[in-house]
Amino acid sequence: MLLVRLYTEILAVAMRHEIVRLALPPIGTRSYGIDPEFGARTALAAVSDHLDRHPDMEIVFCLVEPEQYDIYDAVMRGMVADAPILQRHLSQTSV
Repeated sequence: MLLVRLYTEILAVAMRHEIVRLALPPIGTRSYGIDPEFGARTALAAVSDHLDRHPDMEIVFCLVEPEQYDIYDAVMRGMVADAPILQRHLSQTSV
């Protein structure tokens, strides 16, 4: 899937350039009409996989609309049981 490859490539480029902090937007959910929940699941899954291999990297999502935050929050909370790295992150942030 193209969206997964896009997030994976962004994270790979960040690693090649030794970037340890990265902010990501919800790609395609406005401009290209990607379903926001699908986009959030895709982004969070790609980031979770990446953080499993690179736990020292810090990744935040730039969510400018309250609805975006609500969607990402709900999706992340639903993924926590299956993604220990998200569990650690969620416990370290205020939501």
